[in-house]
Amino acid sequence: LDAAWYELIRIATLGITGFDTPGCKTGLQESALALGNVKMILIALNKTEGNLEPAMDKAIEILRTGKDFDNFDRASFLRKAWQPVFASVAETREKEGVLMSRLAISSKARSLFGDSFLNVHFFAPDNIPQNTGIDSLGKALFSDTRLSSTGTFSCASCHQPATFFADQNALSTNIHGNFLARNTPSLVNTAYQTNFFWDMRVNTLEMQAKSVIENKHEMDGNIESVVRKLNADKALVTRFNTAFKKNARDHISEEQITHALAAYQRTLTGFKSPFDDYMNGNDTAITLPAVAGFNLFMGKATCATCHFAPVFSGLIPPYYDKMESEVIGVPANAANTIADNDEGRFLIYPVETYRFAFKTPSVRNTAYTFPYMHNGVYKTLEQVVDFYNNGGGSGLGLPFPHQTLSTDKLNLSVAEQQQLVAFIKTLDSKIHN
Repeated sequence: LDAAWYELIRIATLGITGFDTPGCKTGLQESALALGNVKMILIALNKTEGNLEPAMDKAIEILRTGKDFDNFDRASFLRKAWQPVFASVAETREKEGVLMSRLAISSKARSLFGDSFLNVHFFAPDNIPQNTGIDSLGKALFSDTRLSSTGTFSCASCHQPATFFADQNALSTNIHGNFLARNTPSLVNTAYQTNFFWDMRVNTLEMQAKSVIENKHEMDGNIESVVRKLNADKALVTRFNTAFKKNARDHISEEQITHALAAYQRTLTGFKSPFDDYMNGNDTAITLPAVAGFNLFMGKATCATCHFAPVFSGLIPPYYDKMESEVIGVPANAANTIADNDEGRFLIYPVETYRFAFKTPSVRNTAYTFPYMHNGVYKTLEQVVDFYNNGGGSGLGLPFPHQTLSTDKLNLSVAEQQQLVAFIKTLDSKIHN
């Protein structure tokens, strides 16, 4: 039953996007065969009560007869054919008792899109305390300048709540007034990540918090010094001991500080955008050009083969338990004439294929988290779409021998590029915590 459940997710996120069949565009027919096998499993398990079997037949037929990969209506298929099948199987699976525990996907999930799909606790370390008191402590620490060496800089200095926890600068300035090496990413939905920073060098939000505090090019702090400063604040010590359910005489620890910061960031989640509303049944939530843009994103434009649904990031389905990086050939200037010299993951893991590789970020809320790419080289979504339409850096003639992005041009028309941008602009979840 778990295998059938996972296969449904794989079909929706990898099968119909062409991820499994790059170049040959046979993903629809192969997905039809895969869905047929899911049907056989469910029949063998006697789990096709109600309307499930005819619903599966309908979905299989739509896929089987979908001859035009580029123009297949994925939005309609997911909403009206795939969704009823997934909801029915998910309900049966939960009723039978969860066969596998501690999964990234919630047992309550009935839709690919929406707040109930992913389980945020899966992405946190085991056995950590969780309560609203710790969350609120983290929110206070997020704006606390005592975390920096000079007492003038906080997490919110770069990750500004009003701009989806980014800052709309190509490169931010650090505590010493110098430019940081990379663009400040949004923290919204970072709870659904297995690696952090553009070069993916740490694996938890707790590790990220400590790294930023102690990085001499960011907050230039010292975690031991931060612990001493915060313990001098008796009211804050009381708040910590109450939230963490410790003895009143206990001191604030390094682990409590980093966990509180991480716990707050895990509240910065949301999949309640107009697009999610549309995919869950509201026919008027987004425009027809935006629907067309989603179909392009998931098909002809191949965006979803790296920015996987539903987070539209490098979080890989169907298990959603690891992230990927890509070499896309980012230029150093918007004229696309010079290659950026930041070697990305290679600086952390000196493997040749990681040279110029960076984590694949989420496309959600990007209408407000400009500029784009790890170096902030592009100011508009239109520029980003044009870059991909031309085959990335290598397609533009820049020297990126290990580019993982296809160098083939997408041949998107001007109207299609506008539709892609229209879709991306429907992914705003309006989180300003």
